Amino acid sequence: MKYIITVVISLVIGLPLFSQAGHNNQALCLDGRDNRVCTGIGVIQPSWTLEAWIKGNDTSWKSLEAIFGGGEYSSLNIADNLPLAIKNGAVGNAHAGLWSPVILDNNWHHVALSCNDTVTLLYLDGSEVARNQIRFSILPGVLGGHEKESMTFDGLMDEVRIWKRAISQHELKHWMNRTLTSAHPHINDLVAYYNFDDLTNGVGANWVGKGWQPYHLRNGRGNYKASAPLAYTMVSNNTKFSGRKEPQQLLNATVIHNEWDCEQGHKGFQVLKLRIAITGQQKPLRLSELKLDLSGVSHLSDIERVQVYYAGQTATSTIRKELSGNGIPTGTLLNFSGAGKPVFLSPGINYFIVAVDISGDAVPGGQIKITVPSFRINKVDYTPEQTNDIIVPQVTPSSKKARQY
Repeated sequence: MKYIITVVISLVIGLPLFSQAGHNNQALCLDGRDNRVCTGIGVIQPSWTLEAWIKGNDTSWKSLEAIFGGGEYSSLNIADNLPLAIKNGAVGNAHAGLWSPVILDNNWHHVALSCNDTVTLLYLDGSEVARNQIRFSILPGVLGGHEKESMTFDGLMDEVRIWKRAISQHELKHWMNRTLTSAHPHINDLVAYYNFDDLTNGVGANWVGKGWQPYHLRNGRGNYKASAPLAYTMVSNNTKFSGRKEPQQLLNATVIHNEWDCEQGHKGFQVLKLRIAITGQQKPLRLSELKLDLSGVSHLSDIERVQVYYAGQTATSTIRKELSGNGIPTGTLLNFSGAGKPVFLSPGINYFIVAVDISGDAVPGGQIKITVPSFRINKVDYTPEQTNDIIVPQVTPSSKKARQY
């Protein structure tokens, strides 16, 4: 039998549950010294596209500055480990022999390199500036850095997008001045999307990261034992990019499953986390319903209660705002009333936690698997991405009971 719980967030008109203060568009600032912002991305075979907005701190370009570098895996000889760089002020790629015919000034520019099955193309500010009949694999493991400290980019980066597809000139030009949304025709081919609006505590989210290889950013140094300043974010002054001023839209949603086991009697065991990425700032979207599938639970009686929490905008946030906590699974469709206020989604990443109370008499070895078939935003149903190859949590005997013997 399939058990579905529907969490219905109250539709009562009231104050927003979450802050709707405007988020400034942040850009990544690299000082040209020893910054190493790692993506963790490995080799990408053709087809692919790299794109980013960049701005030099001045017009005194070094002989070679990395926009995308290989980082710690640069010794691999199976892929180009410096796929996009600036050589004496010209942007391009040495392996393909492609360089822009103009020297960059210290203004914002959109740069992109794309490779399909036969040709590699270089774009500057939406226009094709060079091409070559060559195809090759790339290793975009680091943003703005490479093997040597001297090759660290000195300037600002924003709106970094890495695709496992050759994006056409028309599509690049159409989307380069706005944030990505699920309306992009190739959104499912997006490997990584970094806008740096949430880079905190040395970590930045890949807005489309999922599974056991999410490719979130790790902010570090080439010489990790040194004390040189880390890369940081600052408010972008890129007037060409106006994406944050658009109405809110869903970019994607991902379910992150907990793979740790739980003891008998565990209260508030986190089963999963739902990450909803929202672009734009105007006309806030409202989450009104969340469906939970309990068909993967071995014994429904092992669960005494289901709870849903809002958990902030960072993966390490300690925020816990209970949206519903009276879900007693009985095998029927259950409705939960919310906190009496609409759940408006904030610009950026929104985390929601599904937690359960495990019965003290739960059957050891029983599986606690819950999935999210769908959720509803502004009367529209969406299906989140979730991996199937997870390690399902199991009930273990209570350690408190064990100490009694």
